Parts: sequence; C-alpha cells; structure tokens
Amino acid sequence: MKYLPPLLVALVAGCASPTIPTSYGDMNAEQMRALAADKNATITCAMATSMLNKVVVVYVMLDKSAIVSGTISVSGEDCSAKIIAAPK
Repeated sequence: MKYLPPLLVALVAGCASPTIPTSYGDMNAEQMRALAADKNATITCAMATSMLNKVVVVYVMLDKSAIVSGTISVSGEDCSAKIIAAPK
C-alpha cells in the first residue's frame, strides 16, 4: 500500500510530460516528419471465457499506406491473429 501514491504520481507525471506534445500544433518540423514517416500495422487479439460463453476481441490499427492490400486472419480457438500483406 505504501507504493501506491508514488506509482500514481509517476503515472500522472508521464501523461503530463513536457517532452511529449499534446497536439500537432505543438510539434516542431522534425517531429512532424518523423510522425509522417512512421508506417506500421498492429493487430491484437484478446479472449475472455466465462461459464456461458467465450468472447474474442480483435483490435486492428493500420497506418495509411502501411499495407496497401492483404488479409487479416484470426483464429478464435487460440486467439492467434495475423496480417498478411499482398505483394505490391
């Protein structure tokens, strides 16, 4: 219990960091170029099971032009998810 207040302060301080811009208007030109150059694709699968049913939640985030065409495959049995990019 004694670690809870410092942990909360650290979490809140991280959100209010002066080094992380809070809006695009606060970014300098170098930060904007780095943000525009970042092209990534992320997929996350989470599964929860209760006595009555099983719930599978899939979160997919694709930056513009990160993957032009392809498929997303999710297996509900083991919650494995894949992004398969087609050749350009």
